[in-house]
Amino acid sequence: MKGIKVLFGLFLLCFMGLTAIGQKKYQFYESKMKSEPQRYLDSLKQIEADWNRDSILWYRALLYDQLTDRNNALINYRLSLDRALHQNDTIRVLRSFIKLAWLRFGMGDYNRAHDYYRRAYRYIEHGDDCSRQLTFLHSMAIMQSYLKNETAFARQLKKVVNKAEECGDLSVLSKTYKSLGVHYTQRNKADSALLYFEKSEKILQKLGDSLVLAHAYALMGDVYYNVRKDKKEALNYYLKSDELYTLKKEASRAFLDIKLGTYYIENGQPALAKKYAESAYRFYQQTGIMDGLSRSTSLLASIAYHMKDPEGMRRYYEEHEKVRDSVFKLEAANTYATNQLRFEMEAKDLELAREKLHLQSERRKSAELQLKDERKRFWLILLFGLLVVGGLGIFFYSRSRRNRSELRFQRSLAQERKLGIQSVINAQEQERERIGRDLHDGVCQSLSALRLEQLHLIGEEESEPEAWSKSIKRLEGIYEEVRRLSHLYTPELLEKVSLEEAIEENLINTFGKQGIRYEFESNLEPGLIIPPLVRTNLYRIIQELIQNVIKHAQADFVKMQLYKRGDRLLFVMEDNGKGFDPAEQSGGIGWKNIRTRTDLLQGSVELESQAGKGCFVCVQFSC
Repeated sequence: MKGIKVLFGLFLLCFMGLTAIGQKKYQFYESKMKSEPQRYLDSLKQIEADWNRDSILWYRALLYDQLTDRNNALINYRLSLDRALHQNDTIRVLRSFIKLAWLRFGMGDYNRAHDYYRRAYRYIEHGDDCSRQLTFLHSMAIMQSYLKNETAFARQLKKVVNKAEECGDLSVLSKTYKSLGVHYTQRNKADSALLYFEKSEKILQKLGDSLVLAHAYALMGDVYYNVRKDKKEALNYYLKSDELYTLKKEASRAFLDIKLGTYYIENGQPALAKKYAESAYRFYQQTGIMDGLSRSTSLLASIAYHMKDPEGMRRYYEEHEKVRDSVFKLEAANTYATNQLRFEMEAKDLELAREKLHLQSERRKSAELQLKDERKRFWLILLFGLLVVGGLGIFFYSRSRRNRSELRFQRSLAQERKLGIQSVINAQEQERERIGRDLHDGVCQSLSALRLEQLHLIGEEESEPEAWSKSIKRLEGIYEEVRRLSHLYTPELLEKVSLEEAIEENLINTFGKQGIRYEFESNLEPGLIIPPLVRTNLYRIIQELIQNVIKHAQADFVKMQLYKRGDRLLFVMEDNGKGFDPAEQSGGIGWKNIRTRTDLLQGSVELESQAGKGCFVCVQFSC
């Protein structure tokens, strides 16, 4: 056990070491990426075996992006996006959408940029990340503004407002209110613009964001100055903005300085206008923002004109022309580069579309071939199935015919057997009837005449009266025995009395004279009609059972029951005799006669016995 723990510890240390080495290697390449992108791009080819393809695509796209190779950057970002969508990697999907949108935005393709933001938002629309959803909604609104679609821009901003209120994001809500204020300012709707600016102002005061509030005040001043033409109120908001910027010592207040310089020059205060215009000029010179530098030099040239300074006016005007030319050249160069890149991307997209169309065609052909193969396979399987079903049908049909033939043969055999048994039983009954009749008509009549004769003689013979008396008693005994046998063998008794009465008389003539105690119960309803064949065979079975008890059981008590359960007629007999082994003793002639009679009537006989524990018999017939 100790050795296993040591081995596990060594394995864990090795694994941690390899992980640390891999992490250091990853951090090394990540640090080199920004400082030496081309060298890092070349080194990616050497580590492709160590990293997975997803990481290679992503970092290769980042490097092309840093090298301003937008064409290759777009290709790798799209490949990375496709793999991320296929693997359902939400984080990488969103990062790819953002990168693609920014690249398209930088190329001036605002429609594509908006489409990427829209697809990204749909991917997370039903999630729980409100902050990320707000980011994409706001970006979509900005794209609508660049597309000059003011109605869609306002509608998108209102969606941002609703989402920000739902998420409770006050920062985004204030910025959106401010954007809506700018939108309505541009459309000369002062009341709506001021309403949204005031909403933004309240939130910014609550958040304590002075710089953003200063920008909002400046924009509110524009509303009063440009839309409502209220110069006094406009100056009030401009000064509020100036106060906040001065308090924060914010250098990026140049846009406000331009507004104040414009206000003061238009209201006859060139000295104050010059102060603010020079502040803006210095900021734009340091930052190199050409658009701001153009506006500040134009404002300074106008101030020099009002201050009667031709030299300053000439100098600022010449600088303004140079800046404007530079801006024009830069815009032209950017436009040319953007158009060139767009043309290259469209050509690349066309090539990719052709390849995709060719691939779709190949896939369609492959699908058609596969469909043909599947159809062939289907028909072969169907044909094979029909053959199997046909073969099974023929087999089962022939088997069914054979079974029906065997069943008919068995039924005819059983019928013949039944008829044979019935004939035997009928012959036995006829023979018994004949014997009983002969006994009754012949022997009984002769004995009766002899009895009468001796009765007549006993009155005349007085010499030996005892001998004559004994002779008469013997004759009477013989007469009773013959009469009993005649009743037993003659079925006419069953026609004159009920089955219960016939059984009771049989018990009196057998158990009663043998001194065997018995008990007989019956629940048959009075007037119950029992078929003659069932009545006769059941009576004969009871006779066999009684004879078996008298001859073999050595019992001194027998209990019998006759009752009807549903459509079944049951006879139960139980004795307390010596019992026997049913496997050895149930093959006698008596038991064979009992089973033959039950089989004839499709009944059943149940026998239970054990040495020293008596015997139990139950006979059932349908009735």
